[in-house]
Amino acid sequence: MRSLVRTALFASALIAAVAVIAINGAFDNPYSKTHRLWREAGTFQNVILPGKTHLTAIAVGGPMPQQYIDATVKVIDSYDER
Repeated sequence: MRSLVRTALFASALIAAVAVIAINGAFDNPYSKTHRLWREAGTFQNVILPGKTHLTAIAVGGPMPQQYIDATVKVIDSYDER
């Protein structure tokens, strides 16, 4: 039980310390799925891809939506300390 509590505390501290990005399809209830991140993450970016689901947002071997690429690059550029 102690290790479970330690793990939970570590995860909470980690979420508060790093930039978090959530990329969801518009049809996947993106706000309810990310409610806890909005509340607990120190830095949080929520990206919603219009007209997509979790299966169509990015498909293996298929094209990646430009909004997905742009959002990922923006978060990395904004928070990368190098």
